[in-house]
Amino acid sequence: MDKVGDKSCNVVELQGTVGASVAIDRKKGFQDAIASANNLKIIRTQSGEFTRSKGKEVMESFIKAEDNGKNICAVFAHNDDMAIGGELTRR
Repeated sequence: MDKVGDKSCNVVELQGTVGASVAIDRKKGFQDAIASANNLKIIRTQSGEFTRSKGKEVMESFIKAEDNGKNICAVFAHNDDMAIGGELTRR
């Protein structure tokens, strides 16, 4: 939130395993954290199953769906492995 200031920012979310309590808690925590930031909007969310390979696969689909990534300002991942997988799509 500090980095984007008041600029509009579309966020994609790499969730953990569907139904897992930790995934539910992290999603709720993130939503609560950005609730006061009207300029931040979660535009896509999908399970990356807490794995690097699935995180990469999902991020690739997000990028394709969002004008080759041009509509994405930030990525929120529920763990480091998915975040690394998402980062690997940029290479």
